[in-house]
Amino acid sequence: MPPGAKRLLRSVAAVLAAATWVVDARAVDGAAVSPVRVVSQTVGTDEMLIALADPGQIAALSKLAADPEFSAVAAQAAGYPRLEPNGDAESVLRYRPTLVLCANYSRAELVTPARVIAPSVYGAIPGADTTFQDLCDHAGAINLAATLGHLRGHAPPPVEQMLTWPVDEVVLGGWNAGEALAPFRQLSPYEYMDAVKSGRVALVKPYQLSCVSFHRVDGYEALARALHPGAFP
Repeated sequence: MPPGAKRLLRSVAAVLAAATWVVDARAVDGAAVSPVRVVSQTVGTDEMLIALADPGQIAALSKLAADPEFSAVAAQAAGYPRLEPNGDAESVLRYRPTLVLCANYSRAELVTPARVIAPSVYGAIPGADTTFQDLCDHAGAINLAATLGHLRGHAPPPVEQMLTWPVDEVVLGGWNAGEALAPFRQLSPYEYMDAVKSGRVALVKPYQLSCVSFHRVDGYEALARALHPGAFP
């Protein structure tokens, strides 16, 4: 077995063992936990997952998992759900995974969360170490102000640089997407962004952008639903 394959096998085994231990440890404490649910996106990770995981941990396998032309575990894989051909991240998230196995050659649309910003009319934008970053971390989103802008806290936006950011959607607080977006259609640099011009808005309730109490959990779900509707029934 090639050294790289051995390392990957050990890594998968370690992750599954750790996940199982966490579930068992929490169960002893009496806390309610979600079961481990693993989605595999490639034939290689299919084969390792079937070899290492309990059957109940496998949520879905790759589209080729049951094809004997490509898979060494085609017979075992036949009993599991399989990802749809040419699917995207939504097709993965609908299986509600707690772990997704992919490779460096997996298609970007399968593994890349939504890329977002939270614009403001007050001359600042939230980067890392903010409540907005926390929302992104729990809702399958990449805060471009943190990853590309390298901003921390609420900082002045890098106006020219922002025009090169690949913004999928803008996250706004409000009760109506059109009304929430209206000020930014006339405010630089947002008015020049495709996401704003096309009306690509992920809307949450206004208080959810800054909430720090347990009600923040509702904000996680609201943003996840807005960005990944296909992951929810």
